[in-house]
Amino acid sequence: MDKVDLTKVKKLRQTYSVDFANQLIAAGYELIATASGQDDQGGPLLNYSLAWFKDEAPPVM
Repeated sequence: MDKVDLTKVKKLRQTYSVDFANQLIAAGYELIATASGQDDQGGPLLNYSLAWFKDEAPPVM
């Protein structure tokens, strides 16, 4: 991933759902980071962090 100027973020969202992450990207959010780990039962867990950089307000989702 390219470097991102986080001082320009207008709204930050995070989700564990790949489907919701894709919906946010389709709406104009940009993926800025991912993190992996395990849930309480030891199952795989992936966290997506997405940012809104545009001047207009993001859609309500």
